[in-house]
Formats: sequence, structure tokens, C-alpha cells
Amino acid sequence: MDTIGKKLGLKEKMAYGCGDAASNIIWASTGTFLMFYYTDVVNINAATIGVIFLIARVINAVVALLTGWLIDNTHSKYGKARPWLLWFAVPFGIVTFAIFAVPDVAKLYQIIYVFIAYNAMMSVYSLINIPYGSMASAISPDPTDRASLSTWRSVGASLASLVIGTGTPLV
Repeated sequence: MDTIGKKLGLKEKMAYGCGDAASNIIWASTGTFLMFYYTDVVNINAATIGVIFLIARVINAVVALLTGWLIDNTHSKYGKARPWLLWFAVPFGIVTFAIFAVPDVAKLYQIIYVFIAYNAMMSVYSLINIPYGSMASAISPDPTDRASLSTWRSVGASLASLVIGTGTPLV
């Protein structure tokens, strides 16, 4: 979309907010359900899951830096960020399914599975969400529009979290 010289309308801003809302449905679901699922359904020790989550955050810090570098060095007819959304949309769905589909095998294998699946999900989430956040600068050269896009993105993410967070006790 060529927006040079044009102010963004409400439709474009809301659409950008909806994109982050969609991503945040997954993020909020994992934050709300995942520890419970791993400890109470799969019966893995909470300390073990805590260590896996901690290691995943450290790994993801590196992945996030690498993702930024990759976006900066992407040159395609679709721009710098859009290819990453296209390439990782399906893997994002697959790894999201995988984190909630722990096989009924020996506990050690479940722990290994959770470690791999959770780290894969965190990495793919970065490969989707970081490029998405960087798209605002490509959507509009106007700093006011970019700030507004950021606000709409936050509103979308917050609404998705609110829906997941308030809906969780009802499930």
C-alpha cells in the first residue's frame, strides 16, 4: 500500500491493531494456560517447567537480536518485514499446536518435547512479532501516523489479552 503523502485512516489503523490482536491471542493463551497444562495435565514438576521457561527466555533474547538483524538484511519485492510474516505464519500455527500436544510418553521424553516445542514457539513468535512491529515505519513515513499505529497495535494486543484472561476462568 502506497501511503506516501497520505494520512492513514481509521480503517488502516484498526487493521494494524487487529494483526497484533491475532498474535496476542496465542501469547495470552500460552501465558494463561501453559503452566497449568504442563504441571496439572501433563504432570511435569513446576520447577522443571520454570527452568525450561527461563532457558527459553535466554535463548529468545538471542533469537530476537538475530531476528532484527535478519529483517534489516532482508531485501525482497515484499519489503523487509512482510516475507517473515508469510514464511512463518504456518510454522507459528504448528508450534502453537505442538506446545499443547505433549505426547503420552515417558516423563523424560515429555520434558525434552516441552523444551523443544516451547523454544520453537518462542522463536517463531519472535520471527512473526518483531517484523510485524517494524512494519509501522514501512506503512507510513509520518511520525504521528506511526505513533498512532503503535497505539492501535497496543490496543489490539490488550483487547486480545483481556478476552483470553477473562474467558479463561469460564472454560
